[in-house]
This record gives sequence, C-alpha cells and structure tokens, in this order.
Amino acid sequence: MVMRVMRVRSSMVVALAVLSMGVAQPSFGQDTPAVPLDPVAAIVEAFDSHEIVALDEGAHTNEQGHAFRLSLIRDHRFTAVVNDIVVEFGNALTGPLRPFQVLRESDRPRPITSPQPVQRRPGPSTVDRI
Repeated sequence: MVMRVMRVRSSMVVALAVLSMGVAQPSFGQDTPAVPLDPVAAIVEAFDSHEIVALDEGAHTNEQGHAFRLSLIRDHRFTAVVNDIVVEFGNALTGPLRPFQVLRESDRPRPITSPQPVQRRPGPSTVDRI
C-alpha cells in the first residue's frame, strides 16, 4: 500500500512538473508583427518624450542617409519641434576646437577651420542646398 501511494505521488509530481513547464515557458515572439513607420513622424514623435534625439550618420559616404537628413530638416513637422541642431565633426586631435556650428536664420555659414584634413563632399555644401 505504501508503495502504491508513493507511485501515485511521484506520478503526480512528474505530471505537474511537465504541465508547469508548458505553462511557464516565456514567450519571445511578438503579439503583432512589426510594421514600418514614417521615419519623419517617428523622429518628431520621439521629441514628445525626449529632449535630445540623436541620428547616426552611418557610413561617411551614405548618400541615402544624407538625403534623408536633408528631407528631415526641410519638413515642417520637424522644424515645429526642433530649435537647435548640433553637427559633430572632428577627431581627438581637434578636441579643443568648437565641435559644432549653430546656424540660425541670421547667421551666415562659416567655414569650419581645423588643423586636420576634413572630408569634403563634391558639389555644393549642405548648407547651400537647405
């Protein structure tokens, strides 16, 4: 009799362990599939909850990214929420230099002076194309 009770208990423990493993499995999938968003709207929306939003340049010769950034700063939704744009340049040797230029409507573009060679894009400057 004792042997039979032990078998029933051990069977119940094994059954409960197996069942709990199936129930307690973490779910790594998403409930809904990811959908593409309008990138300008997503960036503008990021300013609702963040004071600073950064964009990575990617590769220095990334023309698609460059074209997107130009379209972004021309978009009225972006200019309605953004009042300052900081453009990083330079390297460790140019650290003492002012690392950005602030271009306001009243400012004229100023040349970037650096003791180091600077990568230049062919054609008119970005400031001229804005």
